[in-house]
Amino acid sequence: MRMWRTFFATAFFCIGLYLLPSSAFAQTCNFTTTDMVFSGSLLTDTPLTSTATMTVNCSAITGLLWKVTVCPNIGAGSGGSDATSRFTDSGGPLSIRYQLYQDSNYQIVWGSFYSQQGLPPEITVVPAAIGAGASVSRTIYGRATVFRTATPGTHTSSFAGHTRFRYRAFDGFSCNVDRGTEAAVNFNVRFNLDKDCRITATDIDFGSRGLLNANFDQTGEIQVTCSSATPYSVALGPGNSSLGGAERQMTRGHAGIRYALYSDPTRTQPWGNIKNINTVSGTGTAEAQRLTVYARVPPQSTPPPGLYSDKIVVSVTY
Repeated sequence: MRMWRTFFATAFFCIGLYLLPSSAFAQTCNFTTTDMVFSGSLLTDTPLTSTATMTVNCSAITGLLWKVTVCPNIGAGSGGSDATSRFTDSGGPLSIRYQLYQDSNYQIVWGSFYSQQGLPPEITVVPAAIGAGASVSRTIYGRATVFRTATPGTHTSSFAGHTRFRYRAFDGFSCNVDRGTEAAVNFNVRFNLDKDCRITATDIDFGSRGLLNANFDQTGEIQVTCSSATPYSVALGPGNSSLGGAERQMTRGHAGIRYALYSDPTRTQPWGNIKNINTVSGTGTAEAQRLTVYARVPPQSTPPPGLYSDKIVVSVTY
């Protein structure tokens, strides 16, 4: 009897893929950010705006996943922040409230994964070819809305130690994860704010009179608004027909009525235009300050009937 044996041979082979850490696919990236500089008057009624530019440069990018995800986390800055604003270092009511945004409409806050300000934008760096380097720039938009109580001069907020820029090989995740190589970027937000004053005045109307045989008194008002801690001096010009000294003259043709302007209710301190002698001084508070002008027509010969007037230039020096 013949016996047949069948032999089977089996062999095994393995299929494997070793996944490198995502950072191994990207070469070094470095970052620069320009300072953001605001300029303008402290008394403007419109928000102050400015921009800065963030640039990322990545050296030759290699690997199967050759795109790089960048998460430029920008924290509160050295002045601190709350849920809606960042602050300059000035402190208290002198601080300027501002915010950094991702868009020119000032709607999307540029924040950080590590803070309460919201997330940063996700930036994808794509080279023209595998193995090539790449560079991408983004604009940071700044807007300040509360600054009138600040003093003139320079106010800053430093972001040294307040940035954590992370980058990694593209993995499909956004900037709401804490992944990648970390780099720091130093830049400043700076406000260069000018001292400023605004001034308005009301007319002085003596009304209708008959004989000018007694003192006729009236008042007017000047409103001065100067930036905080700004010294100022308000002067009243001589008018169109000054008689010298404290006396001025309202005219109608060749006829005139003498009058004078004073800075005190007793009408003993003439108000003129010689600084530190007969002007009125003060210090700005960023709010309107009301100054009363005390006017008097003294007894005098009564000129022909009609409308008599003068024009006074009010000026503020600061």
